[in-house]
Amino acid sequence: MTWCVYMAIAISTFGGLLFGYDTGVAGGAAGFVADDYGLSSFMEGVVVSSSLLGGAIGAMSGGPLGDRFGRRPVLLMSGLLFAFGALLSAAAPGLTVLLVARVVLGAGVGAASVLVPVYIAELAPARIRGALVSGFQLLTTLGIVLAYGVNALFGDSQAWRWSLGPAAVPGLLMAGGVLLVPESPRWLVARGRPDTARALLRKVRAQEDVEDELRDIEAVHEREAHTGGGWRDLRTAWVRPMVLTGVLVAFFANGCGINLVIYFAPQILQSAGMGSSSSLLATVGLGAVNVLFTVVGMALVDRVGRRPLLLTGAVGMTLTLAALAG
Repeated sequence: MTWCVYMAIAISTFGGLLFGYDTGVAGGAAGFVADDYGLSSFMEGVVVSSSLLGGAIGAMSGGPLGDRFGRRPVLLMSGLLFAFGALLSAAAPGLTVLLVARVVLGAGVGAASVLVPVYIAELAPARIRGALVSGFQLLTTLGIVLAYGVNALFGDSQAWRWSLGPAAVPGLLMAGGVLLVPESPRWLVARGRPDTARALLRKVRAQEDVEDELRDIEAVHEREAHTGGGWRDLRTAWVRPMVLTGVLVAFFANGCGINLVIYFAPQILQSAGMGSSSSLLATVGLGAVNVLFTVVGMALVDRVGRRPLLLTGAVGMTLTLAALAG
């Protein structure tokens, strides 16, 4: 771990902060937007979920763009899109502009959420890669707590524009910081620039002998180039179970309803009898618990493995969501 790796990880994980802030701020601000514009519950949901539409667009395009142009340019674009969308959301003169702004903002979040873990994984030392990639999730939970705090701060005045606008700050920090970090050595090898990759590895590893790691990267690239690396490969017998498992884990981790709780925590607490301001303040506790157990997960992921944590988390979410519904 060199200063170069620390800086790259710190700056790139601002992408998690973007994701978390938008997730946390959306539910609280949407209630105030609904009051100002006289929106139905359905349209309030549309305001919140419009950023997810943009997120899907950004996620689908972020990977191919990152492969073609490099990780840094796309991360730079992600930060700028998010900052622009946040400022436009805060200044929106009407509902249509607000929805467009949230789609743009979501596109930046989606691209960052795809590329940040990839970039960290390609730059981090293998022995602590799991924990460092988990840093994206930690910054996401910190962003949620920060957003809950901002919502609570402006809860009495219902100044939703002041809740949405500050999201531009982490976007600009990520965009500016990306200019200071190196490109991924794996991407450089894939683009036929092994000498540049070698020099970069020497810098980020602080050692002259990086030939073993460079050979590993080149071997992976050659294997992918030989097999074609196309969509057809996903249907091969030995790959299919991994793809199916990965897709289903990602789908059910979100589709189980936990995101609904995070997005609409203030409304859920209000329906349980809390006032508007107290419900916004209570969500900070939810966010704090989220951060705490993300740290626990980061400490355990490289010790006990991914599968036990996934199973434990799945059981915990099932029981607690059932209790919440009851």
